[in-house]
Amino acid sequence: MAEALGVRADDRALTTVPVHHSYGLSVVHSHLLRGAAVVPTALSVADDCLWRLLDRTRATTLPGVPYTFDLLERVGFADRDLPTLRSVTCAGGRLDPDRVRHWALVGRRRGWDLTVMYGQTEATARIAVLPPALTLQYPDAAGYAMPGTRLQVDGGEVVCQGPGVMLGYADGPADLALGRTVDLLRTGDLGTLDADGLLRVTGRLRRTAKVLGLRLDLDHVEAVLPGPALCVDDDGVLVAAVQGCGDDAALRREVAAAAGVPLGAVRAAHVTCLPRLPGGKPAAAPSPGWSRPRHDR
Repeated sequence: MAEALGVRADDRALTTVPVHHSYGLSVVHSHLLRGAAVVPTALSVADDCLWRLLDRTRATTLPGVPYTFDLLERVGFADRDLPTLRSVTCAGGRLDPDRVRHWALVGRRRGWDLTVMYGQTEATARIAVLPPALTLQYPDAAGYAMPGTRLQVDGGEVVCQGPGVMLGYADGPADLALGRTVDLLRTGDLGTLDADGLLRVTGRLRRTAKVLGLRLDLDHVEAVLPGPALCVDDDGVLVAAVQGCGDDAALRREVAAAAGVPLGAVRAAHVTCLPRLPGGKPAAAPSPGWSRPRHDR
């Protein structure tokens, strides 16, 4: 990771991704390996105190997940003058290609690089890295395999092999003595590899719903909806939520058209915010914590 990201001894990384998150922990390890520094903080990027901390410590690296970039947009990050910042990284989920392009252009204007990465906890957080120089040319790509990692696509599924792949699963203390029981990781992600080894992740093998006998790719449906969206299967009914305000009936028609199913097989609503896991990813199932915008109440 340190090699792929070009971590230098004079770098200082903010812990804007929690260290109990595998990606956040990898930021700590990759920087300490190079003799670089880490600036511990629990502050959100939405807190002005974080930017004062960055200035005071002369931090160079800002890690984030896709949700981080939602917050950065809200706080006017694109207009901030941060002369010591040289690297902004994104992992922990897919950043929409239009947003990759947008933030890459902001970085070029402001003097920092955007690095987009793809990974899983079972592969020591990161599997592929898209070099900053290629973000505008290939904003839809996950990147090239991490040094020492080998990628292949088997039956449409991305498969990873290398020293970063976990040793295996332990169900009890005795299993810890087994050593390596897993040689390759079947990621559960669908993807393609071009002739040069550039990986694109196109969907999730198990993120499917079966509605009226049709098997739907939930990632595809979410991708064509306006704004951050989450789709789930609820006993044969497609349930969709889009963050923001809007016409629920129109959204329902849009979801039905994108999925190719009748209106009767869809429930859809605009919500104030999507339920999220601690790492920033949308939760995989509906939650009572979802709240509708005030104008719809």
